[in-house]
Amino acid sequence: MPGTWAILLAAGESSRMGQLKALLPWQGATLIEHQLHSLLNAGIDRVVVVLGHD
Repeated sequence: MPGTWAILLAAGESSRMGQLKALLPWQGATLIEHQLHSLLNAGIDRVVVVLGHD
């Protein structure tokens, strides 16, 4: 599997905040969408997203 891979860690519970931080809206998209776009725009070929706190 050639190319550059990234692992995006988004498995936190956000227990103090009461909602998932990755799904918070910011500038017309969710935070995780912004992170994915940033990685892909930086030349990352594939992104593995880790979800769930278990």
